[in-house]
Amino acid sequence: MAPLSTPTRAYAVIPHGATTLASTSPRSVKRRISPSGIQSPSKRSLLLVSSSGNPPQAGQRLQIGEYCSSKQLFPNQQAQIIEEQASWHTNNVLVPFDLRDPTVATDEGEIKRMLHNIFPETIGVMESVPRLWFNFYVAQLPSTPWPVTVGGLPITLRTDTQGRGPLFPLRRQGRMNISICEEFNGRAEHYLADDDFRLLVRAVGRHFQTYHPNVRLCEVIMTMQNSIYVVLDGDNLSVNTVAHLLPGKIARCFVGYLHESELHRPARPKDSMAMRDLRPDPFSGVSDNTAYDTLRPGVMVWSDQVLTHAHPITWTTTAGVLVKNNNNQAFMTGASHGFGEAGIIYQPQPGNTKRIIGQAVQEINLTDIALVQLRDSVDFVNITFEDDNGNVPNFTRLFGEHPDDLLPKSKFPEMVFLNSPFSGIMEGTVVAKSLAIASKYPAEEEIHFIPYEWAYTGQIEDAGESPRAPPNGVCGSAIWDDKGVVTGFFQYHISKGMFAGFYASVAASKLVKAGFKLALYS
Repeated sequence: MAPLSTPTRAYAVIPHGATTLASTSPRSVKRRISPSGIQSPSKRSLLLVSSSGNPPQAGQRLQIGEYCSSKQLFPNQQAQIIEEQASWHTNNVLVPFDLRDPTVATDEGEIKRMLHNIFPETIGVMESVPRLWFNFYVAQLPSTPWPVTVGGLPITLRTDTQGRGPLFPLRRQGRMNISICEEFNGRAEHYLADDDFRLLVRAVGRHFQTYHPNVRLCEVIMTMQNSIYVVLDGDNLSVNTVAHLLPGKIARCFVGYLHESELHRPARPKDSMAMRDLRPDPFSGVSDNTAYDTLRPGVMVWSDQVLTHAHPITWTTTAGVLVKNNNNQAFMTGASHGFGEAGIIYQPQPGNTKRIIGQAVQEINLTDIALVQLRDSVDFVNITFEDDNGNVPNFTRLFGEHPDDLLPKSKFPEMVFLNSPFSGIMEGTVVAKSLAIASKYPAEEEIHFIPYEWAYTGQIEDAGESPRAPPNGVCGSAIWDDKGVVTGFFQYHISKGMFAGFYASVAASKLVKAGFKLALYS
């Protein structure tokens, strides 16, 4: 085996022969203004190739099926090498191995050399068990931005004194000899089916109501790594004081307990960092505030909150998708906390005028998903903006429209995407699912479970200063997966604390259960 110091062949690549709806639909467009974050990473990918054989040249086309890359990023599974410096300052590092295969060893041979040559001064590369994320142990943290994925897996970086080790935080454990709900297997390779997850959380709620009535169960988070986090609240509750009395295992998984305040998420929707008050604090950076004639997912929308003794506050958020109910009535989705009490949604026009585009007429209960009735003169197409490489996703349905959507899903991290006027296209990997409980006692029959999907967008070292943190205004953005299924809608991002770098999106299945489906374009 060659020494680890042997240079790895690394190339900056873009998709070759980008697949776009532009050739079949005149409705596919690029943004007129390209959003920029604090420090935008390269839109290219870093491709690592074997050191054997002839090195490829700039402009050369490569078949990359063996790289198991995202079809959203490489629709034809072909990449073209470009004349750009190959560095880790990119969203994705591609390796010619299928890391889903547990027989692929990452601690020897070519793949070990590749992993050790991504970042300078790499001392070691560790992986979770099962292999779902990598941790890069380096002498010093490299310059940012860092990749979201390596070989399709989320990563963390650490030194002896800085950075992040495990992807998921350390657990405040319960009593190991108390194990409940063993009839559910949370350690399987798949997440629990939606109905089973609800049954599990209801059973956990009954246990708490019976044995710990002063402890409020807020949310149950099931991670891809076969662990469960239970979020608690209560009057003057000290989790450290009660944890040793609580179950150490639920559904055969080790449990970690944390207080609601330890998540550092917005306490109420109106506190969300992912919306913007334009009046007192004009935002910096470049956002796409174009008043497009035709609305589409990812367009900026405005709404005013009228105050009694002050100027109106203007909120800006992101348009979701167009959905239809059983009566074929169409509505645009949006973030209800970003709309004023009157629910009027508009676009600014020249001469300090407004183009009223619609009014919020309904909210899906407890989800922050608003339904906007568009004016007859307003056109909306369910085709978001093209990316820098000319790709545009083909939205197929809301998650939950197909019966198979609610069956157990693989825990292997899956890439998801959003496109907002404040960030452009952002990528993340789904690493957990949860059910939030909108009831005092989760064992009650008339309770509401709010399903969330948790995605990791990359490591955050300095809160608020990371290119991986979604900017203000992203709320309401549609989230889609590699198959073009709209899985949910962005709700909040966590920028500090033990879950920094994670965002939660409310599952689109709540819309489906309310009788809505994606309005497909013709």
